[in-house]
Amino acid sequence: MSYRKAIGFVDDLFRSFIVFVLVFIWCRYFIDGLFLALSIATIITIVISIAIMRIRKTKNDALNLTAEQKRNMDDVCTYLLLSTHNEIMNIFNKQIMGKICGKLIVKNNHIYIPYFNQETFDINNMYNLLKTTPYGYPIEIIAISFDPKVVKLSKELKTNNIILTSKEKMYTKYLKDIDIDIKRKLSKASKTNFREFLKLFIRPENAKGYLFSALYILLACLIVPQKIYYMIFASILLVLALICNTNKRKALHYSK
Repeated sequence: MSYRKAIGFVDDLFRSFIVFVLVFIWCRYFIDGLFLALSIATIITIVISIAIMRIRKTKNDALNLTAEQKRNMDDVCTYLLLSTHNEIMNIFNKQIMGKICGKLIVKNNHIYIPYFNQETFDINNMYNLLKTTPYGYPIEIIAISFDPKVVKLSKELKTNNIILTSKEKMYTKYLKDIDIDIKRKLSKASKTNFREFLKLFIRPENAKGYLFSALYILLACLIVPQKIYYMIFASILLVLALICNTNKRKALHYSK
């Protein structure tokens, strides 16, 4: 077993352990028999762990990207969010090879709209776009992510054929082979927002701290009468530990 596979195996075990503890404390709360609670928690943990591994494998197979390419994809998205409108249009038009018309790229009666004013293309952006684009033409909106309301509306519209191209598909279709000087622009970016502040709480190194804190609180449940409040707080800490553990591999790639 290679070092990378060994690290992945340990991460999977750690994740499964956290899931087991989280499931067991609630099973034990509602089920009197210790053996029955352990059995049910074990079965649920196995099912959840298998489901997580299959979802992760399916997603990776669909993307067909290496770890380096996934890291580059995230960097490219950050780069685009920091770029000017003209820079963004020129980057995408290298692949589309159409005519730039303001916020649109037009080629063979097909309209392309790269949108990177913010990370998520929301429903208000959708309404504004539909008011300023001609009816009847296929429109491909390129953005990092889309609000669920946008996805729903795009399927219901009869006036236009709306194609939503989000992060992964955008990268593989348009940006995978384009040479962009990402490091030069990102090295100048020192922007801190609320989302970055929240990321401080889900750093990979916090996983063990959350886990041990949760276990300490669960031990306190043995001597306090009102256990439910302790169990809820311990569950929150365990969920945070899971999130931190999930981010661990990505953090390792960025540290290289």
